[in-house]
Formats: sequence, structure tokens, C-alpha cells
Amino acid sequence: MKNYILPLIASSIILSGCVSTGSGFGSRYVMAQVMLVQQRDEICEKATNETGNVVAGAVVGGLLGSAFGKGKGKTAMVATGAIVGGAVANANNQETKDQYRCKSGGYSVTVTYGNNTKTIITQQPYQVGEYIQVEW
Repeated sequence: MKNYILPLIASSIILSGCVSTGSGFGSRYVMAQVMLVQQRDEICEKATNETGNVVAGAVVGGLLGSAFGKGKGKTAMVATGAIVGGAVANANNQETKDQYRCKSGGYSVTVTYGNNTKTIITQQPYQVGEYIQVEW
């Protein structure tokens, strides 16, 4: 039981430094009205950094680090493994931040909520005037 406490603590420390990029905690979903629907032959979206990848890297690194050392040395190995695992995953995210993911077909849908508008990319052909749930 004690062998798993340290990796959990290290993971919690790593998680506390994560920043939300607009999805997950702090997001809200609203019912927005569809104003414009455009069919596209190809849809390209900018690749997003995945906070989950960094967390997973830190957890895996912490677990791998827990296999080495004894006593306080084991504690240091868990912490080092978590930090290195998170750093490697974060470096991978940085490599993809200026890349685009493209897929064939889809729709560009412009919605409005209050006085704000937003364009989303979807595979579903919504109708102008209908209300849809959108992350805002």
C-alpha cells in the first residue's frame, strides 16, 4: 500500500501545475443558435496541446521511478520519474502545437450566443435557426 502513495503524491504535484486550455474544468456548455452552415471538402483544425498526455506521462514516469531505489532514494526516483515523464510528454505537445489535423468532409457552423459568435467544425449538418449545445 505504501508503495503507491508516493507516486500518487508526485502525480498530484504535477497535476497542480497543469493549465486548462479551454476544455475540461472551467468550461461551460450553452445552447447556441445556428446562424450559418457551410459544407467543406476538407476541414483542418489546429492541433491542440493535450494536458492529459502530460498527466499520463507524469504518472507513468512516477510508476517507473518507483521500481528503483530504496527508502529516500526511492522517493527521489519517483519524483524524478514523474518530472521526466511529464517533461517528455510536454515536449511532444510542443512539437504538435503549430501543426494542423485535416479530415475530408464536414461542416463549418457559425453559432451565436448572446452578442457573441463562434465557428465550430462538425460532421453533423445542422440547420440554420436550430439550437445546439456548444462549449463556450
